[in-house]
Amino acid sequence: PVESGDGTEFGRNYFSRASAVEQESEEDMEAREEILADMAELKKYASWHLHPEQPVGHTSDGTEFGRNFFGRASAEDAQTKEETEERARILEEAAELKKFASFHLHPERPVEPTSAACARNYFTRASAEEYDDFDDMLEREKIMEETAALKQLASWHLHPEKPVESGDG
Repeated sequence: PVESGDGTEFGRNYFSRASAVEQESEEDMEAREEILADMAELKKYASWHLHPEQPVGHTSDGTEFGRNFFGRASAEDAQTKEETEERARILEEAAELKKFASFHLHPERPVEPTSAACARNYFTRASAEEYDDFDDMLEREKIMEETAALKQLASWHLHPEKPVESGDG
């Protein structure tokens, strides 16, 4: 303790007052340092994964070594500029084909027009051919009847196990 004879001198102990921050023990300080060292190590590992383009630093361990998988004799050859352009063109065509396939796979989706898109109704324009006349309609009905009869015959051959039904009731 500090002793003074002057009555106007005073002081405050910031470490032992009731509202003071509790001091850590030596064990807690060592545990904190260990945790911070582990966190620094983890941060270093995370930066390796986050930035793989950064060069690998030199290490003090002489037993560490690495292997270059790109410059070795058995590595695949690098692509030429023409091969890279061809690959890009093929991938672009594949993306276009995928888009067109989605048109057929999902016909319920609305058509999204572009600014250059235009359309014409070929059925109601003035120069459109007339609809089927009466003779064509009769011909179509005849063809449909023959098709129904052929379908009946085909079902007889396709399912011979069915019983034969006569029309003489």
